[in-house]
Amino acid sequence: MNREQIKKALECCTSEGCEECPFYDAREFGDTEKCTGELVKYVPSLIRELTEENESLKQAMEHEHASFMETFGEYGEKCERLTTENDRLHASCTELTNKCASLQDDVAKEMLDGSEPFGIMDGIKKRMEQDTCISCGEVIPEGRQVCSICETKMTN
Repeated sequence: MNREQIKKALECCTSEGCEECPFYDAREFGDTEKCTGELVKYVPSLIRELTEENESLKQAMEHEHASFMETFGEYGEKCERLTTENDRLHASCTELTNKCASLQDDVAKEMLDGSEPFGIMDGIKKRMEQDTCISCGEVIPEGRQVCSICETKMTN
C-alpha cells in the first residue's frame, strides 16, 4: 500500500466511510475491526517515513538559512544600522521642524504687534554698513584689508 492510500484509509476510518477506503474490501474483511487491524500494520512505517522526510527538509532549510546569512548577513547588519541612523535623523528633523514652526509663530505674533521680530532688521542694517568680502561674504573688521577666510584683498 502506498503513502496516499494509507492516508486516504486513515481519513476514512476517522469519518467511518469504509466504502471510499482504498484498503477496505467487504468480500475480504467483512467487518471493520479486521480492516483497521490490517491498516495499523502500515501506519508506523508511514509515520517513520514522514518523520525522516521532515527531518531531511529541516536540515536542508537550516543549511539554506546558514548559506543565506553567510552571503547576506552583513547587508542585514548594514540595513539595521542605516535604519537606526534614519530613525535618529528623522527625529532630529521633526525636532527642527517643530522649532521652526515655533519661531514662525513668534515672528508672526511680533509682526502683528507692530514690533520688529527679534531685531532682525537692525542686524541686517548693521551688516550692510560693514565691509564684506566680495568673494565669500564674510564681514571684514574695520581697518583690515584682507579677508581672513578666503584671503581676498579688499578694494576701496
